[in-house]
Amino acid sequence: MFVTAGMDLKFHEINEASLFTYKPFSFGNITSVSWSGDNGFMTVLTENGAPEIISLNDPKHVKTVHVITTIKDVSVATFQRTTKRFIGLGTYSGQSILYDTKNTAIHQQFPDVPGAINLLDFNYGDRQMAVSSCSGNLFIFDINNVNQRKMYATPNSVSALRFHPNDRNFLICGVENGSIMKWDIEVGKIVHCNQLHSAAVSGLALTNCSDTYISVGYDNKFCIYDTNSGTCTFRSNQRHPLTSVDSHIEDYTVAIGTLFGKLYIYDVRNLIIPLASEIPHNSKINRIAFENNKMKDIVLNGVPESSISLQPEIKFTNHNLDANVNNSDMNIDCDNVNVNESKQVDVIENQKSPSALLKQEVANAVRTCAEDLQIQIAKQMENLQEFILNEFKTICNGIESKWDFQNFGDAISEEVHECKTSQ
Repeated sequence: MFVTAGMDLKFHEINEASLFTYKPFSFGNITSVSWSGDNGFMTVLTENGAPEIISLNDPKHVKTVHVITTIKDVSVATFQRTTKRFIGLGTYSGQSILYDTKNTAIHQQFPDVPGAINLLDFNYGDRQMAVSSCSGNLFIFDINNVNQRKMYATPNSVSALRFHPNDRNFLICGVENGSIMKWDIEVGKIVHCNQLHSAAVSGLALTNCSDTYISVGYDNKFCIYDTNSGTCTFRSNQRHPLTSVDSHIEDYTVAIGTLFGKLYIYDVRNLIIPLASEIPHNSKINRIAFENNKMKDIVLNGVPESSISLQPEIKFTNHNLDANVNNSDMNIDCDNVNVNESKQVDVIENQKSPSALLKQEVANAVRTCAEDLQIQIAKQMENLQEFILNEFKTICNGIESKWDFQNFGDAISEEVHECKTSQ
């Protein structure tokens, strides 16, 4: 199962229409969605709204079980990967918080960061938490050491952020200028950097069973990369800006959302033609999220946790923590980094042959233009048919007019002849 988030939340199954819809209490675009470790709960956050926790134990009766109201101006909310108890929260004022849903209280508060926090993610095992701010910086917090922080400067504001589902040190981020960087957070270095997008990267997804990751952007492109080398193995140009992407953790399914509410489902082994497409939303699909791997949750956790508490929240206190933290500042420029950079798919090495790439590009172009061409032809045929009918009507009207005039002339001639005869 997976969800798409626009003005409301829609739940889907592969190759099926939308199963059901959930409307948050707060009206507006849904900017953040996240599954709990056991897929029994989900966080939903709308613009200028408070984070809602909804229960999915009975899919036919989705209900809100808790609303986090004491932490103000929350900009992002994400469950830890291995639990349903702790949620990472970021705020517009730069606060990073680990929230305890059982005790409805702050479990940890990390040092504030400059600028509003727009993205947050936990790595495999939940040992580190990555947050990005609109100031153009990336921060890594250690969950077990609240005052340990690493900071990396990025060329532009980070617009997409994702940890690898299996490798705790592998972090990938996309930025507003279209660059994509793979980080090794253990050593604090960029492994590779690409810039195949000409506009902001709007979404990233990493597959579990194939060593690839996917990027989508507002330039209408989605790209597939080899995880190890960073080279692009496939690129597609769509008709509309792409706004979100996610992949199924256990197979090859990828879901992509557009600016105008259309949803595409692909198999990464065959990206020429989508498995399915539909329009579940009337506006932008802001987020797509597949449910988690339940077997992984059992392996990492071992012991099941108690349910989310519905007790009243405690009063929030803004703690001013020690600002002396371990920083690692790095100014990043894709043009100056010694990485595997892929400017064009045509020059990818050690991948598919040029003829195979050419076939892919041609097939993709045909696929993306076929629908527009069909619509244009249908409109032209309608116009032609209407033109022909109008011409026939004009001719028929002209013939009838001439015929009536001729009959009128014959009638006058007969009357004149009768008059002369009578005289």
